[in-house]
Amino acid sequence: MHNFIRDHNVNEKFDFEDLVDTQPGNYGILGNGPAWQAEVLCATSKRDQIASAMWRSYQALTQGIGLE
Repeated sequence: MHNFIRDHNVNEKFDFEDLVDTQPGNYGILGNGPAWQAEVLCATSKRDQIASAMWRSYQALTQGIGLE
């Protein structure tokens, strides 16, 4: 998604090349093993919310311009 926005949004103002990882190799707790069940459920829920919002937005767009 990020790459698509950067490629197709001429007004993109974000330039991430100046960001430096101050602790390279430090990936946090999830980097040391599998995710906890609560984390998986939270991530799944968030993913589903994003997908649903994108679908509703797409449906509204296509209905508004007669593409359906």
